[in-house]
Amino acid sequence: MIVAVVATVVYNPYGRYRARQRAEAVRHYEQGVALYRQGEFRKAADAYREAVKFDAGLALAHHDLGLACLRQFQAEEAERAFQRAVLADPKLASAHHNLGLLCAEQKRHEEAISHFERAVAADPTFVEALCSLGASCAELGRADEALRAYRRALEIRPDFAEAHYRLGRLHAEQGRQEEAVAAFRQAVRARSAFAEAHYHLGLVLSGQGRFPEAITAFRQAILYDPDHSKAHYNLARACVRVGRASEGQTAMEAFKRTSEFWDQVKKIEISIRSGYPNLAEAYSDLGVVHTRAGHYQKAIDYYLRSIEVDPRYARAYLGIGEASQALGWFEEAEEAYRQAARIDSSSALACGGLGDIHRAKGLFSEAEREYRRAVALDPGSAQAYSNLGDVQRLLGETEKARAAYEKALAVKPDLAFAHDGLGDLAWAAGLRGEAMALYQKAAQLDPQIAVRHIRHGDIARDRRALDLAEEEYQAALRLDPRSAEAHTGIGDVHFLRGDQRRAREAYREALRLDPDIGLAHGLRGDALRDARMLDRALAEYERAIRVDSTLAEVRNNAGVIYMMQGRPVEAARAWRQTLRLDPDDRAARANLDRLTEVVARQREMRGR
Repeated sequence: MIVAVVATVVYNPYGRYRARQRAEAVRHYEQGVALYRQGEFRKAADAYREAVKFDAGLALAHHDLGLACLRQFQAEEAERAFQRAVLADPKLASAHHNLGLLCAEQKRHEEAISHFERAVAADPTFVEALCSLGASCAELGRADEALRAYRRALEIRPDFAEAHYRLGRLHAEQGRQEEAVAAFRQAVRARSAFAEAHYHLGLVLSGQGRFPEAITAFRQAILYDPDHSKAHYNLARACVRVGRASEGQTAMEAFKRTSEFWDQVKKIEISIRSGYPNLAEAYSDLGVVHTRAGHYQKAIDYYLRSIEVDPRYARAYLGIGEASQALGWFEEAEEAYRQAARIDSSSALACGGLGDIHRAKGLFSEAEREYRRAVALDPGSAQAYSNLGDVQRLLGETEKARAAYEKALAVKPDLAFAHDGLGDLAWAAGLRGEAMALYQKAAQLDPQIAVRHIRHGDIARDRRALDLAEEEYQAALRLDPRSAEAHTGIGDVHFLRGDQRRAREAYREALRLDPDIGLAHGLRGDALRDARMLDRALAEYERAIRVDSTLAEVRNNAGVIYMMQGRPVEAARAWRQTLRLDPDDRAARANLDRLTEVVARQREMRGR
């Protein structure tokens, strides 16, 4: 007899349910990762929250939620998220490290040390955690433990700049000045753009009375962090000590300006951390502060955060328009202004911004239309009337322009731009005495009025509207005959027209008026390069960089000549420095990529 044996299949609905939950958790987590990479931190945080609803044991989701909260200044929620991450996975080193950093920021150093030690126990090669451990030990006066932590980090990674920097701080605090100098120099060799290491090197050198070296260090700190207020202050003091009073005064003015900037930033950040009810407004305010400081890309980042909180916050779009316009990103600026106008059809500022973009593109009729809309929406905007007058003057509509300027002055009698515009009309009519009186009035009201013409000239020059550019530079010279920058602009115009002789004359005049105008040296270098006088061109580029270390394009051009002279190491250094100053410089990026490919091919051939 055959007995059939039937296998019993046990149905386990719980297992299938858990698998589905896990899959949903992973899906939301991956969405969060993608959103975080795009800079959409609020949406990323929401995705991570969804992930942990499906799987509370997904440690990475808790951890990354903490990171997203930090990017939104939500420290308390970030700390809770990191705590849940280490509960889910006690060996997640990065979560312990981030918890330690939060504790250290709040001066809870004993707790911080506990978390840093757990991070290192979970990952003995975690050099960042070792440095953080050393820093908290140093704060509590436990210098020997701090020293051991830093040295252990350097044993693992000898070129770890942060460890050298922390070691330098420890040596300096304990009075070991030469050891501190050596450590800080190691830090900046490992990471040349390490502003804080340059700054502390300068402090130690100043303390030793080595002021020329200190000045160099402070300048390097400012090169990589132009808003380092303490570096500006100590640069001013060092300059005074070596008798360079004028340079010291300039540095002290920069200190006051950057200190005010950071005070404003801190106030807004504190309001966000304190639960300010309108986050879109707060982020937009941070954008405004950064725009005023000239940090246009950073400003755009904050405006985008504002829009992420409230996609219909028109002020943020206006801010993006202004910052993009300052960067010369006219298409992006125009779209931002149009979006602001779609949200708020009564926005005179949006119309004015569109007028500015059309004017920059040389579309004066379109600009006139937008400025007319702006004054219709806001008859009290003196600047809009003045801008309207400008484009009407450029269109040859003299009487309309005069009427617009007079309306501007009726609203605001001390508007320098309107007096300047009336001066241009008088000059064009041959009324030179009347024109000069109006120009003098404009300059008294706003000593920077000539700069406005120079900036308009720069825009026209970059768009190859050379006649308009020359007109703007000449207007600047009528206001300020000693403007080296205006002469440089005129040199540019002649250079672009192919008139090398007149370009050199203009550059020489700029240099005569201001021997330290870096841009003129750079442009003179361009003219010499095109004449194949490479050694002299390189000398001009190097002088330009010494005068103004922020000239990214000049550094790129110097790199090209280094390469032409068979000096690839110096070329690569110049292009890397260019990209630190301007990460979007396509020419430097392409040059560096080509050099990297050539070196790689050469190594491959040697290997064969």
